[in-house]
Amino acid sequence: MLDVNRHAGYDKIMATSIKRSHEPPRIVGDLLQAEVAEKQERSIKYQISTAKLPLAKDIEDFEFDGTPFNEALVRDLAGGGFIAA
Repeated sequence: MLDVNRHAGYDKIMATSIKRSHEPPRIVGDLLQAEVAEKQERSIKYQISTAKLPLAKDIEDFEFDGTPFNEALVRDLAGGGFIAA
């Protein structure tokens, strides 16, 4: 099975290498780095999917009743006004 992203990455590396006249060891190194990065990305995506974490919620969807969180403070922080100050 052909992985389109991997193929596109290969094409990009090869085009850049040819354009810049890279030596074969540099090209192989770049391809290996791209492969390692792609495998790490797939691993992280897999780990996140198997963790079965709950979906992210917007602040409007969060139920503050029965939690120890200060609703006014959380909403103030979520607004980001402190950044400008």
